[in-house]
Amino acid sequence: MLLAACSETANGEDLAYVAVELHDADGTPIYAGNDDRQVRVRVSGAGTLAGIGNGNPIDVSSFQSGERKTFHGRVVAVIRAGVQAGPIAVDIEAEGLPSRQVRLNAVASQPF
Repeated sequence: MLLAACSETANGEDLAYVAVELHDADGTPIYAGNDDRQVRVRVSGAGTLAGIGNGNPIDVSSFQSGERKTFHGRVVAVIRAGVQAGPIAVDIEAEGLPSRQVRLNAVASQPF
């Protein structure tokens, strides 16, 4: 899995997009539908899970459930910063694979 992270402003509105992609042992992306896996995302700390999607037009699962099956090897989780500054932990589990954690940081708003 490849993961991306960034800092967010602790204003209750900033969003970070965390892409989860399946790759084989050589680092080649996996696109075959029969290799798709269920992914679970949990967020703790100074943020919340706003939603998780996979781009599959026929998947009617809830965006807020925290679980989604990859579509062509990919899901994207949307993390919303809270109103307090602090660390955000994004725990990601995909069936049959080691779990991963992404750390984000919600930083205090800067006055203009």
